[in-house]
Amino acid sequence: MNTHTLLHKAQNIVKLIALPAFVLFVIFVLGAVFFERAQILTQLQCSSTQSVFSPMLFFLVALVGVFLATYVLVILRNHEINALKQLEANRDALLNLTTHQLGMPLATFKWWLEILREGTDTSPAEKEEACDQLQEGIVRLDQIINSLVSATHLRDGQVHYEAGDISLLEAVDSVKKLTAMQLKHRTQTLSVELPCDLPTLHVDGKLLEGVIREVVENASFYSPEGTMIHLRARKAYSRVQIEIEDHGHGIPAEDIPNIFKKFSRASNANGYKPACTGLGLYIAKGIIERAGGSMWLKSELDRGTTVFINLPAAES
Repeated sequence: MNTHTLLHKAQNIVKLIALPAFVLFVIFVLGAVFFERAQILTQLQCSSTQSVFSPMLFFLVALVGVFLATYVLVILRNHEINALKQLEANRDALLNLTTHQLGMPLATFKWWLEILREGTDTSPAEKEEACDQLQEGIVRLDQIINSLVSATHLRDGQVHYEAGDISLLEAVDSVKKLTAMQLKHRTQTLSVELPCDLPTLHVDGKLLEGVIREVVENASFYSPEGTMIHLRARKAYSRVQIEIEDHGHGIPAEDIPNIFKKFSRASNANGYKPACTGLGLYIAKGIIERAGGSMWLKSELDRGTTVFINLPAAES
């Protein structure tokens, strides 16, 4: 039995026992205190010199204090168990990132280095293929490093954020240009529905573009070729809600609660996008929350996913 399983079982036992035991104990002590108090008041009718507080009452009060302290320690231990579970999950995810995501480009570098050392003659076509593969590996390593750095800055509250009044239409137009090649390669279409009276947003335009691009690219990767991705927005009181819907493979229900956590990926994700750090949605949600917004999703397996982004409108 591994550490993760033991911690999970210990946490379930704490949740199952701690609160009911505490409630029952408090009820018992309060009953005893009231009973003791009633006895003292009865005795006072016979003697006006007797103390109102008996040793038994002091003992019960002290016992309540001890149990309260124990309960607080149990709660703190429960938080510690949660922290250890998250730490172990992050460690496993980082190990997976190191062995799998970094392994592919490093294997490519090693392969072509051995060919160069052997000095075998290579055709122009082979040289071009080598350059393409090496370039792809460099880009992949750069993406991983940037994702790790962004996640660290987000955790430490060091994200460079410059808010300004921007038009959502401009941000979406920029995303359409940036994702056009990928969508064309997969014969997919991005449908955009933005009302003319949509208010401006007071956010960092570049960061918002990055968030929308992340969601659209995910929708593309996790949807079959030839499908359509819908991007809609509407005014909701003093806020703007953006919806990005795909008709893809969806996310298993048990994975949804953790999908925005660091290094988290859906259990079926490797079949559609093997090269992924599991940091994209974590960073995206952090940026949206930094702008005073919220981000969540709804998904149904084999039916598709809709990501919701809710942001405050700029003050008029």
